[in-house]
Amino acid sequence: MKKLYFSFIVLFAITWTQVVAQTTYYVKTDGNNSNDGLSWETAKATIADAIALANPANGDMIFVAKGTYIASGNNAVINPGAKVGLKFYGGFAGTETSLAERVFGTTAADSTNLVGNNYSVVVNYLAGGSTITTTLYDGFTIKNGNRTGSGGGMHNNISLTVNNCIFKENISSASGAGIYNSNNQITLLNCKFYGNKANTNGGGGILVSSGSSATITNCLFDGNITASGHGAGVSTYHTDANNPTTVNVSNCTFIRNEATGTGGGMYNYQNIKISILDCTFADNTATTNGGGVFNNTSADATITNSTFTSNIATLNGGGLYNSASSNGAITNCTFTSNIANNTTTATGGGGLFSTGAGPTVSYCKFMGNKAANGGGMLLTNATATTQFVNCLFSGNMATNAGGAGYINNSGTGSSSTPSFTNCTIAANYAKNTGGGLYNTGSNNGTTVTVTNSIIYGNSGGIANSVPAGATATVSYSNVQYTGATNEVDYNGGTNFNVDPNFTNLPAFSSTAPFTTGDYTLSSNSGSVINKGFNDAINGYNFDITGVNQRIYDTTVDMGAYEYQSVLPIKLSSFEARYQHNHVQLTWKTISESNNSHFEILRSDGVAFQVIDRVKGTGDSNQEITYHYTDYNPLSGVSYYQLRQVDFDNQSELSKIIPVSIAPKQTEIRIYTGESGEITIGVYAMKSGRANIIITDISGHKLLNQSVEIKEGYSTFENHIGLKPGVYVVSLQMEGETVSAKFVK
Repeated sequence: MKKLYFSFIVLFAITWTQVVAQTTYYVKTDGNNSNDGLSWETAKATIADAIALANPANGDMIFVAKGTYIASGNNAVINPGAKVGLKFYGGFAGTETSLAERVFGTTAADSTNLVGNNYSVVVNYLAGGSTITTTLYDGFTIKNGNRTGSGGGMHNNISLTVNNCIFKENISSASGAGIYNSNNQITLLNCKFYGNKANTNGGGGILVSSGSSATITNCLFDGNITASGHGAGVSTYHTDANNPTTVNVSNCTFIRNEATGTGGGMYNYQNIKISILDCTFADNTATTNGGGVFNNTSADATITNSTFTSNIATLNGGGLYNSASSNGAITNCTFTSNIANNTTTATGGGGLFSTGAGPTVSYCKFMGNKAANGGGMLLTNATATTQFVNCLFSGNMATNAGGAGYINNSGTGSSSTPSFTNCTIAANYAKNTGGGLYNTGSNNGTTVTVTNSIIYGNSGGIANSVPAGATATVSYSNVQYTGATNEVDYNGGTNFNVDPNFTNLPAFSSTAPFTTGDYTLSSNSGSVINKGFNDAINGYNFDITGVNQRIYDTTVDMGAYEYQSVLPIKLSSFEARYQHNHVQLTWKTISESNNSHFEILRSDGVAFQVIDRVKGTGDSNQEITYHYTDYNPLSGVSYYQLRQVDFDNQSELSKIIPVSIAPKQTEIRIYTGESGEITIGVYAMKSGRANIIITDISGHKLLNQSVEIKEGYSTFENHIGLKPGVYVVSLQMEGETVSAKFVK
């Protein structure tokens, strides 16, 4: 019994020590360093004095009130030294008793400002580094650092997390002006980088150097500069080829960054596995290659759901430049109005330049890009095996050849072999030859494969350089033959040359580039509907919209869009809403003829399945309302569709409606249509009045509309004539604000 009693007392003592050991120290600009720092009333005057008392082993925190804290001499404002693992929080009014009471302001001036001198503003450095305990910074503006070396704003070699911070106008003579990282792991959330400048090397905003990994989420990089280097927004590199590092960037905006070198928005050097998800690259510039992003040798970048708009490269790859071995997938991305100004032969790629790389590019749009020599996109080198699937090339312009694409082979002894499957190439312009595609090469030429595609309405179709020995293998495709220089007539067999009757095909002209047009198929597009080859599109269940089934009937259509015919009944509405753990489907018909029943189809994004049937009326000239409840919906996003079946078993499908199942809070999503309309989708936990606000990236308010929100899913359509650019839609409802950005 004594032994058991003794063990209990020891355990209790240890537990009590762990509970009471954590201490919070307070700092205010009008504090006094002779104080104990244990309350706002007895706050310290400098962060350094609070650090001297704090113990990271106990999880100690330092709360810093709003105000300005200036570096003393050539020192950092914060330098924990060996005290790795402290947690620093700024943005307090100076009256809060807990972290939960802190309320941020809306501008940089309404925060805790850490102002540098002739050194880094914040230094997190420990000999040998540390990956055990993570230091945290949350709620600071870090500005005016000026370091001879790297890391004007923050210099790190330990693992840390940085949340809700602003890095502004920091300078480094070398690299990583905003943040420099070496041999560490860094996580950034909700941070902003304005006007930071790296004078040599790279990383105006951030440099993730050798041995480092990074997760960067919901951050803004605006107006950062490299005076002589790469990656004005973010630069990454790693030297160990056997152990590549990882960098994940999601929901970030890169705008107006300028690189005197490569990669205006981002530069990825080598031995990097990088994921770019839901990001926007707009109005960035590079004096060489990759106005938006530059991926160098062995930088394996996967880019998903991202937009590249109005980026400029003095040489190649206005939107994106992929160097050798950059083979990561590019999925559901949009490249619009990017420019490559290189005038040398076999250069260009307004939207994409890829040399020696073989990524799969799917569900992407290349619209209104311009190249001073060749192509809305340009592929070169013998190892260029890029595959384009379900992609649109429209309104692109080349002052030489290859309006949509210029494909070259600069390798020796083998041929560049890209492929285009279910692609639409329309309304592109090349001043000299190859309005659609131009294939050439200095060694063996190129061997291009085109399947299930539409190449129509360009200044020319497919042109092959005869002296170079370039060829194209074309099947199950509609390729226009205009008789232009080097153009080949592919009419015959499974190919033909007829008007596909797009919904809206603009006339190409020397005034290109442009982003207008609607390249969906119409009811008059019978020449290309059900005329493809199913086996060529195996593994892709949706067309370029990501919603419409790729094979709507028995045979796949040609081009990027699958034609979805309308119901023979007159369907006036079809809605699906998530309510009380169920999905409620409602649809109305204003007339019916020979209507046996409706099949309810549901998909998780891979394939549709029939989950139930609802009996039809047969024949009617009156409005009829139908209801169906899915009591066991799938988690995440589901897609619902109706199949109307006649008594003779003929059937037609309705439009597809996505439904987000049981999100934890209000959600807002934006869909931009081909004709410029903006559809705002809102999922709300309850009904009520709300304001929808649209602002540009600088915060100028362009729309403030009061709307009635229903519980579940609602949509609102706007036609406010926005110019091309980056915008933010916000929904304000009962004190809650949710936002989402989009590119017009």
